[in-house]
Amino acid sequence: MSRACFVNQVSELRPYISPNPKSPNHRALSADKKVAVALYFLKDTGSLRMTANRFGIALNPASAAVSEVCQAISNHVGPECLHLPEDEESMGEKVAEFEAKFGMTQAFGCIDGIEGSDKIPNYLIGDPAYPLLPFCMKEYEACTSNEQVIFNSMLHSARNQIKCAFGRLKARWSILTTKMDFKLEALPNIIYACFVLHNYWEKDNLNIDKDLVMTQTELMKENEVQFKNIPDPVYSCNVGEGIADMRILTDLVMNSF
Repeated sequence: MSRACFVNQVSELRPYISPNPKSPNHRALSADKKVAVALYFLKDTGSLRMTANRFGIALNPASAAVSEVCQAISNHVGPECLHLPEDEESMGEKVAEFEAKFGMTQAFGCIDGIEGSDKIPNYLIGDPAYPLLPFCMKEYEACTSNEQVIFNSMLHSARNQIKCAFGRLKARWSILTTKMDFKLEALPNIIYACFVLHNYWEKDNLNIDKDLVMTQTELMKENEVQFKNIPDPVYSCNVGEGIADMRILTDLVMNSF
């Protein structure tokens, strides 16, 4: 991360994280130091205590700085970097782009609609751990026909994009690969902040370690091979409407050839 990028990041967050000038606490962390602490923690795989020691501060101020910066990023930077289609036209464009690239009709994204088909609604593509629902399609657990094999292959190819995206995300924010020293209620803001910062840095074409990206992507692929088609015992299920839509979608995909 260049100094100029860091300065820009701080200036964008400064109005929301600067210490109160009227506060009697003269040792309060500056906005610059809070951002530095937070970024160091998110990019590292160590503990919060290691981050605190690195900056010469106590554990509680380090924890508070990470939480405060991630909250500010989520609230004030997030809307600029992460957004869903806002109307039927923009949703239709995304669906058309996805179908043109991967051949999966009515899909508008993946997970690791507004104006749908007459036969099936818009849906997300998930891995075997997700439930099979009208708005969440996944691969057949056991193929009994060539059509199902082809459907699984196309769905897997489309879903591969999310693995590559998460590989880049985890390579840039290594804290996502390990346990975090925070209470459960604080984790959504921290994780969301990683997504926001990732898009923010991707937009500015900031360098990322290609070896780390490859390592994370390959690790995700290895995990998928090891746990292939093993549904989650709690959350994974097949809903009747999802099964029906899956059969219709298989026919639509086959008829598109």
